[in-house]
Amino acid sequence: MTTTDDEGNEIPTTLAHLTDSAQSEKLINGIKLADVIETDDALLKSILYVDSDESNPRTLGDFKGDGAQNIINAIKLADVLGITEDSHAALIFLAYGGKEITDSPRTLGEIRTMGDDLINDIPLSYVISPDMDNSIVSYLIYGIEDVHYTVETTVENGSTVKTAKMLQRHIIIDGGLAYNEYGEALNAASYTLNGTSTFTELNGDGEEDDVTYNLTLGTRADETEVYYLFDGTTAVEFTETTLKQFSGSSNLLTKLTSRLTVGDILGEEIDGNPMLKHLAGTPIDQLSTAVGELSFGQVFEDQIYRTYKEGDSYVDSNGETVNVGDYIDYDGNKILYDPDSGVDNRVLGDIWHYMLTGEDEYGNKYNAAYEYSVVNDMDKLIENMKREVHDAQLKQLAHDGILNLSNDILNREIILEIADYPVNTTHPSGTLIGDLTTEQMLIYVEELLKAVDYVNSLA
Repeated sequence: MTTTDDEGNEIPTTLAHLTDSAQSEKLINGIKLADVIETDDALLKSILYVDSDESNPRTLGDFKGDGAQNIINAIKLADVLGITEDSHAALIFLAYGGKEITDSPRTLGEIRTMGDDLINDIPLSYVISPDMDNSIVSYLIYGIEDVHYTVETTVENGSTVKTAKMLQRHIIIDGGLAYNEYGEALNAASYTLNGTSTFTELNGDGEEDDVTYNLTLGTRADETEVYYLFDGTTAVEFTETTLKQFSGSSNLLTKLTSRLTVGDILGEEIDGNPMLKHLAGTPIDQLSTAVGELSFGQVFEDQIYRTYKEGDSYVDSNGETVNVGDYIDYDGNKILYDPDSGVDNRVLGDIWHYMLTGEDEYGNKYNAAYEYSVVNDMDKLIENMKREVHDAQLKQLAHDGILNLSNDILNREIILEIADYPVNTTHPSGTLIGDLTTEQMLIYVEELLKAVDYVNSLA
């Protein structure tokens, strides 16, 4: 009896067939691996059966020639990695090209043709856990808040959950040039703002075809005028960072210090800091220079001027009502200050007057609060202090707490003569001790001592 296959070909079934090379080859090629290997492993099943279908087992003949390579190419990466719903997000992306497990897994053959793109396309959020409270992590994954994304807050199971919502892409056009959202010139970009208003850009290496977008004028959250990008009528959104953006010499990390500002990193934490609040828009790589340029007037504006600090309101000698917080002069009169006038008529108060009163080459004194650097000009403050203390009247030094003199002393008139000996030949009659400078006071004391010596010589 002869056994044949579905096509009528004789199937070798006896030992006698082994003496015939053609028949023996048929016998070997027809061996089903599934009859030899029993397994529940998904990877092995993808090798033993066509499309892992147990009703369609492979034979040894299927592995001849290019068959073995074709079988390997058809293996699903998900089977190799043992992907399940609980697998790491990066592995799921490698196996399926997205966040979800689908009916279209990648095969080893597809992966072989992808090259570096297999890794480059993985979103960074699949490798680093997002943390919306960490500005550095959020920058690396999403970009800059209110430029590339906004934070949406929801409550799930009683807990607050923050997620990023990517914003629409835009460009900035200024002076006939196009810039990206960081203000960096787009050298490989061209645009027209008439008719359909299109914007054409190349990717970083220029290998991709030009992509044309429609532009719509709008305003960003920080009130910057921008042109929003549309693909037809569909808004083009920024995308999450992928691993590709960390490759090359000019990558996301190397640009971090030029793109991120102090405000991006510290957020609302800078509001209560008198120095940092003026550096909010400063890129990190310019921080050293910017700190050196900060003036005392910027950092200490709410402290350096003479104001009415506490107590009930009162009416000054000019008929103006003075309230707590109002600017006042040395006599307590209200100063009407208009920041838009371009004239700063405020009076430096207390110790600040001595440190921040500058003197030009002609001996004219002026408020140097916005000229002196907090970091670099301490030597100027010391020189000013020495000069102003020397030139100040005793009553001012006492008022500012530099000297401890009572009003009884300050309001005494200077003595003009003792026993016909002239004590003072410089100041007019009625001059008060408080009107003298420290140098004048020392001269006055010296004259008093001479007068005392004169009186003692008469005894």
